[in-house]
Amino acid sequence: MTVYLNEKPVTITKDITLSDFLAQQEVPSQGIAVAIDQKVIPRNQWESTLLADQQNILLIHIVSGG
Repeated sequence: MTVYLNEKPVTITKDITLSDFLAQQEVPSQGIAVAIDQKVIPRNQWESTLLADQQNILLIHIVSGG
């Protein structure tokens, strides 16, 4: 199966959760938000959200400043 992480194709295994996928991609769990197909996924749902073929995953880095 293939998903798109910030528009780049990534091959994944079937039945992988968003949480496991982010760990495999070495994405830090703090300071980001994640959207799948333009819908933000709450952090408390990452472990229960299964990825599907052809989904678009967008990482949104949160930056503070003034």
